[in-house]
Amino acid sequence: MSQSLHSILIVEDNDSLRRLLSTIFEGGGYRVCSAPDGIEALAELRRDIPKVLLTDLEMPRMSGFELLSVVRRRFPTLPLIAMSGAYSGCTLPPGVAADAFYEKGNASVDPLIEMVDTLAKRGVPHPGSGRYPVWISSESMDQSNIFVSCPECMRPFSHAPTQSSRGTNEASCPHCKARFECVLYPYAGGRLVDIVTA
Repeated sequence: MSQSLHSILIVEDNDSLRRLLSTIFEGGGYRVCSAPDGIEALAELRRDIPKVLLTDLEMPRMSGFELLSVVRRRFPTLPLIAMSGAYSGCTLPPGVAADAFYEKGNASVDPLIEMVDTLAKRGVPHPGSGRYPVWISSESMDQSNIFVSCPECMRPFSHAPTQSSRGTNEASCPHCKARFECVLYPYAGGRLVDIVTA
């Protein structure tokens, strides 16, 4: 593990797991901050920017999906790791704005420690080179409209999706006129999350 005092922000709503991960990374030489959800994590980021952010995906108040999309847009060079027990393997779930994925419940935390160490040392290889998702809860959708926050000006508006020739839903912000696409991704439990890409 890292010998220098890198910092890590651990975002996890399970108190026991959050404390365990904090202890593991503190023992490895990391300066650790933690938060129980995305709202608290954003407050921590206002105080200090860590070297790596590690977050669960399923949390109350603000999920990891939404947290990652906000952080990726605001801090494009900050390395991000998503973790969840709802997805298996080491492949990043589609639509998740992170650099790596760790499956919770894995018999060993060694792969997670290696991910954190690697990203803390090298950072994000090509910051700002991708199109990053903006997460929208399926609870904000009905049959004809979705409630969207513009990925450019961040102002909300109601949008009736219209399908393009490419099969994606196109939207235009009535405030700043930015154009973007809406793509639906299925997630655990049959829940739909609407991802908007600028």
